[in-house]
Amino acid sequence: SMAVPLSTFLSKCRVQRLNIEATGLGPSGFDDLEKALPSGLALEYLNI
Repeated sequence: SMAVPLSTFLSKCRVQRLNIEATGLGPSGFDDLEKALPSGLALEYLNI
């Protein structure tokens, strides 16, 4: 799944806006991403 690598990337960068397409996450992948994202990210906008 893309969820863990994406959350790792987001936790190590200072991206504030992210707009990506065709991730193939699906509903369960979004749940995994939400669980894996650390609190306190600089991310203000996420469009997948």
